[in-house]
Amino acid sequence: ARTVEDAVPPEQQQAAVAQVETVMLDVGRAVDAGSLTGFASRVRQIADPDGALADSRRAHERRWLATSTTIDGMVSLDGLLDREAGDPRCDGTRHVVAG
Repeated sequence: ARTVEDAVPPEQQQAAVAQVETVMLDVGRAVDAGSLTGFASRVRQIADPDGALADSRRAHERRWLATSTTIDGMVSLDGLLDREAGDPRCDGTRHVVAG
């Protein structure tokens, strides 16, 4: 709601927030939590593109990944990935972990 309030003139804030809340509730009833999160992120990108970009840049700067080989030859992974890099739908190693 605060993002929407910041994006519209004061005289339109109440109506804009009510409209976005109604849409978010409808979407929340129709989709899973991950899809709702994606929808909310998209609303943020539209309502506050500069803030969304700044958040994305901070997440990108914080990411890291380290690998090491264990004594028995296995590979250990450790790290912190941003949403895009960590998305399992885009991960080429997903099939390895799954089975």
